[in-house]
Amino acid sequence: MYSCFSFADREERNRCVCKIFHRYIQGKVLDVGCDERYIFKYAICDYYIGIDLYGKPDIRVDLEDGLPFLDRAFDTVICLEVLEHIDHFHFLFNELCRVAKHYVIIGLPNMYYWRWL
Repeated sequence: MYSCFSFADREERNRCVCKIFHRYIQGKVLDVGCDERYIFKYAICDYYIGIDLYGKPDIRVDLEDGLPFLDRAFDTVICLEVLEHIDHFHFLFNELCRVAKHYVIIGLPNMYYWRWL
């Protein structure tokens, strides 16, 4: 299997996600909550857009307002450790699914890790 089930920082987490899900992170990719655009650094995709309020996104977007993209605009949508920061996370989840043509990859914090620090 893969040896990246723990990581030291966001960049390492995104590198691991790209390694594990490389078959799905192809074509047009939307990275929701992109921070420093690490997915772009490690993914092999034809087209990439990173959105966030902070960091170095391609487009600054307040996720509470929804996603400014057409339905099924991206082959894959990635959203790592974002939903837990959103007041209306069900709305954002629906938005992620709306703009995805094929795949939505969602990551949430590891509560086990938090508990045993």
